[in-house]
Amino acid sequence: MHDIGEIKFMAETDDKKGIVIKFDPIEYEAIRVIGEGNLSEGFRVCLRWAVHFHAIGLRSDDDLNYIGLCTVAD
Repeated sequence: MHDIGEIKFMAETDDKKGIVIKFDPIEYEAIRVIGEGNLSEGFRVCLRWAVHFHAIGLRSDDDLNYIGLCTVAD
């Protein structure tokens, strides 16, 4: 097991990785809702969003009051 601050990664025999993160109640509820009741899926969705926004240049120190989001539907 590798301890990186509050996050712990544990290698399992099936080559999957586990992660332990402590969320406050608001974060926990947000992830639960995003995953439609499934915390693992909610976290995966948040991670996909984070990867996408990082790839297009958004950084954690950017002021979100000055970031716009436009959705496009086909």
